[in-house]
Amino acid sequence: MPETEERPELSYTRIKLIWDGEKWQLDPTPQAGSPNQQIGNLDGFVDWDRIPE
Repeated sequence: MPETEERPELSYTRIKLIWDGEKWQLDPTPQAGSPNQQIGNLDGFVDWDRIPE
């Protein structure tokens, strides 16, 4: 998103993933996600490659 004084440039959407036995797949059901939410920084977020197995 373009950053403006009123609106930060970052946003996120929660999505649900399902393990199919070999790889992660997106949950295709409509209730599996959330609307985009704007945030001012990445505090509290973890890089995907740092998530423990």
